[in-house]
Amino acid sequence: MKIVFIALTILVAGCSSSYKPMSASGGYAEQKINDNTWQVSYEGRSSSDAVEIKDYAVLRAAELCIEQGYSKFTLTSINDTS
Repeated sequence: MKIVFIALTILVAGCSSSYKPMSASGGYAEQKINDNTWQVSYEGRSSSDAVEIKDYAVLRAAELCIEQGYSKFTLTSINDTS
């Protein structure tokens, strides 16, 4: 069984948020740390619910897990910078 390890970083900034890749108005981004470790970041807007932003970050982590051929992922840390 292959497991990927993912660290989440959550940033809440301006207006409402939608799920999408990072752009000037927020979204998700990821960075590969090593063969089975990734950092997923999600920047949301201040009017967004913090739970919604965290859910978006976890959703991207799950998508990334599937895209990379893994069957499971483990969150190693969650940094909320709101």
